[in-house]
Amino acid sequence: MKPEAVRLNGEKIDGKRFRTKSAKDEEYIDVEELPKNTPEPNVDTTFALPSLSPPAPSTSNVIPSTPKASAFVTPPGTLYRLVNNIFDEAKLKIEPINGLSLLERMYASYNQLLAKRTKVHTDQIMDYEDPSLAKEEKTRRIEYNYGLCMKMLKSEVVLFAEMITSFGPFIYLPSDQRWLLFRHFYNLFNKYERPYDTLQCLGDEPGDDRLLLPNGFPVKLNSANMRILTESMRSGKILYQPTNNVLLDDVLKPMKMLKPTGIEFIAIAGHLLWLSPGTGEISEETVVIAREARQAIFQDLHDYYVNRLHITMYATRLGEFMALLSAIEKMMAHKREFDMVCEFFDMFEIDPALKEIIIC
Repeated sequence: MKPEAVRLNGEKIDGKRFRTKSAKDEEYIDVEELPKNTPEPNVDTTFALPSLSPPAPSTSNVIPSTPKASAFVTPPGTLYRLVNNIFDEAKLKIEPINGLSLLERMYASYNQLLAKRTKVHTDQIMDYEDPSLAKEEKTRRIEYNYGLCMKMLKSEVVLFAEMITSFGPFIYLPSDQRWLLFRHFYNLFNKYERPYDTLQCLGDEPGDDRLLLPNGFPVKLNSANMRILTESMRSGKILYQPTNNVLLDDVLKPMKMLKPTGIEFIAIAGHLLWLSPGTGEISEETVVIAREARQAIFQDLHDYYVNRLHITMYATRLGEFMALLSAIEKMMAHKREFDMVCEFFDMFEIDPALKEIIIC
């Protein structure tokens, strides 16, 4: 089956427009409009900081002040409490289904994430390659960029948590079980969604090796001088380059060829949420709930393929998605090794709160 076979009549596979049918009334629903029918997103400002835009050009020889990366540090345990508060509050304000299928509700929630993201990530990466910058200022800007990336990662934790409140029975799990699954999901989804978002925003040019950060800043994966890195991180490039290679060759490029529709994308995201982290801490009750949740997701995806796209031979397409997931798991393995080595040799400082979720 050719990838273009999954396109609906008139559908744009660029994140701008996606049309599907309601499972009940068979009327077309414009999924793009779904978030607009909900209240204005309540943007969390837990990690909001004063404006950190690059300082205005100085007319004197005085080096302009630059925020320090330490300003972004969050105490340990903050994310665990924050995430579970989001889940607990969501149980008190369940919204009506309004005839939408499970995957339609999940996709609408992802679109809400996109709307919130533009309001949350307003700070920009600083340019440190200006030859007029003093060495001290250049170093401060490099450190600032790293700190800003830590801030973005923490803000994404909140956005991801808010998104999955509509992902089936997840919010009704015990808090410890939710955290175990969410922590695993956060690391997987971050590596899955960045290439997808890049595809929607930058297109499917195979030779384009740029990957968008959550604030829209493009990073060239093959660049020898990535501006978000500290000096010590650049010196350890040999450690993280395998991860970048897998991300570019086995995730980003194949995703550009696959061109997932919104419903396909969110179905795989739901699958990621219910995967066991393999730590032995998941209860038997959670295992059963996770299995049933995955079955519901793929049953809905089957209905989507057969009843809406009129495709019955979709197995090869699902196989391509499984290949993507295998590559993401490979990236996770590389990243664990990188994190352990960097922590052991104290190559750079990781936010204490983020250690609880990104080193697992």
